[in-house]
Amino acid sequence: MFADVAALAGKLLAKFRPSILIGTALIASGLFHLALLWVTGADWSGPLSLRKPGLFGVSAGVTVWSIAWVLTQFEPRRYDQRVASFLSGGLLLEVGLITLQQWRGVSSHFNRATALDATIESMMLGLILLVTAGIAWLCWRSRHLQPMFESRAIAIRAGLWLLLVSCGLGLLVTIVGEVNLSNGRPPEVWGRAGVLKYPHGAALHAIQALPLLSALLQRFRVSHSAALLRAAVAAHVLFLAHALWQTFHGRTRMERDEFRRVGSRGVVAPVAHRRHRVGRGCHGSGVFDCRAIALKSSRPRGHHQLFSERPSPDARAVPPPQPQLIRRCVWTIRDGSTRANSVIGTSSVQWLRGCSWSTFKVTTANLRTDRESSDVSDNSR
Repeated sequence: MFADVAALAGKLLAKFRPSILIGTALIASGLFHLALLWVTGADWSGPLSLRKPGLFGVSAGVTVWSIAWVLTQFEPRRYDQRVASFLSGGLLLEVGLITLQQWRGVSSHFNRATALDATIESMMLGLILLVTAGIAWLCWRSRHLQPMFESRAIAIRAGLWLLLVSCGLGLLVTIVGEVNLSNGRPPEVWGRAGVLKYPHGAALHAIQALPLLSALLQRFRVSHSAALLRAAVAAHVLFLAHALWQTFHGRTRMERDEFRRVGSRGVVAPVAHRRHRVGRGCHGSGVFDCRAIALKSSRPRGHHQLFSERPSPDARAVPPPQPQLIRRCVWTIRDGSTRANSVIGTSSVQWLRGCSWSTFKVTTANLRTDRESSDVSDNSR
């Protein structure tokens, strides 16, 4: 395996020496800044952090290496070396400008404080446009590949297209950030807490991950490697969709919606707090609170009856439970003035138990209105 890697490196150096050297310099610069960040204990976040030249350097360097390797998988053209040098030079200049701004102690993005800062930002935007155009051309050329395994062809084409989408999202992030800045909002945030750079980086390195996975599958002779590659591509696409969904709904990377279940009788959404807001229920337009209430049954035996989700006509024949501590799940309107007649089915009870067994231990009970209870007492008389 090491011999194969050495042979590939020699082949790339022989054909794309400038690109390989540029990629190596970018990775070395990125690792230097990351090591400096670790040694000094500086802040990881923020527009002036050493993180930016570090991550941009490593990311651009491995991308340059990947572009050089991808060009060896295409049908050869006489201008391949020029294309590789053009893309490598564009990424080198972009990372160099970002590093320059960091060492000047100013923000590299969304910074037009001075004429020099505005010029540098415009240059970076122009370089991104040129590199994106070059990657789009590589995607077009990926239609014609040399004879190879199907899994590798899938990895190359999918990786290039995901790289192109990521570059396009980078341009979109720049535009949205400028709009936010003109409206007096933070340029890196969308809505409440959406991180605009999250979608840009979600699938940026699929061009490295997918061919590496393909090589490992071929190395260990895994059967159905093409199907596994398609599944990996689908996973990248889903992750990118998740990043877009989270960002443009104003959420952080790992923030999740409150789990909600919509049933035939209303919406149940238990959370860690004692009182919480849920959706509209089946009894009017009020906002309901779902609570597990423990009480001793003080009513005559037979008032509470176990029932299934669809009770049969002879449900009253079911033997009543012994008088004991019964926990009931009750719908209560927010103002506390009315108690709704609601039914919690078996599936909903199982879901509540799964959410928090220590909090919700619900025994299904037939909750009757006061009117229904009065009718029963009148009949007994």
